[in-house]
Amino acid sequence: MARSYLLTALSMCLVGGTVAVAKVLSAELPVFVIGFLRCLIAALVLLVWEMARRRGQFGAAFQNLTRADLTPIAGQALFGILAFTVFLFYGIRASSAFNAGIISATLPAAVAVLSYLWLKERLTPLQALSIPMAVGGVMILNLQGAGGAGAGHWVGNGLIFLAVLSEATYTIFAKQSASRLPLGITALLVNLVALALFAPLAVGPLLTMDWHGHGGLLWLLLGLYAVGSSVLALVLWYEGVKLIPANVAGLFTGFVPISAGVLAVVFLEETPTLAHGLGAGLVFFAIWLGARRQKTA
Repeated sequence: MARSYLLTALSMCLVGGTVAVAKVLSAELPVFVIGFLRCLIAALVLLVWEMARRRGQFGAAFQNLTRADLTPIAGQALFGILAFTVFLFYGIRASSAFNAGIISATLPAAVAVLSYLWLKERLTPLQALSIPMAVGGVMILNLQGAGGAGAGHWVGNGLIFLAVLSEATYTIFAKQSASRLPLGITALLVNLVALALFAPLAVGPLLTMDWHGHGGLLWLLLGLYAVGSSVLALVLWYEGVKLIPANVAGLFTGFVPISAGVLAVVFLEETPTLAHGLGAGLVFFAIWLGARRQKTA
């Protein structure tokens, strides 16, 4: 179980690490182009990886694929990649990073509620207590900088909240398919479906954008964003949630703003405060509390 917790935490740290990259990309490239290229790069990497790893047995990996698998795969592509990317990128453009952090604090609660309603997973008293603790801890991490938001941020805030709901829905679908197919195959299929969803929306921007107006660093960041968020984070998450209830896995989303904050300190030279330490400590304690109850159940 400890290994599952570690993999889930690493997955969410990767997701948080891509937030800073996403901020840069959203200012330079059309959102649908980012989504399309992200899925294309990820699908190619996963395809080469799986074909090399299986050595002529690539087709056999799809033998267990049934109609029952298609719904969670399509759901992950639609909500976890297409909807999440569109809502988050447009939301970040219209709002602020501080507001995005505060709103993302609702993700553990959203996952827990959906797992209770959708998967009928029982919430124990300690798990129920850990949810508001995690939300409160992440909010403390971000509240310091929230004072400057004005009425013009409401649209962006609403889009970011829709991204949170999309990510929570993706978590439920991922839990449903985590143990049915090989991890790399699942990630490959999710990215291929998302690629097909992005394609009609990206054709226009792809044909009209200035390909020579962007430096090599931007394309490198796009590659890192694609591999980090659509390959490594997906595979780690699938492996981690195999043995973890969705409501407990939702607590680990608290690592997203923590890792994003660490990158802000390291690369943007922001100064951490006592409030940052308090919020991070509360989030980690909430995750430990919810996970501990699951281990002793």
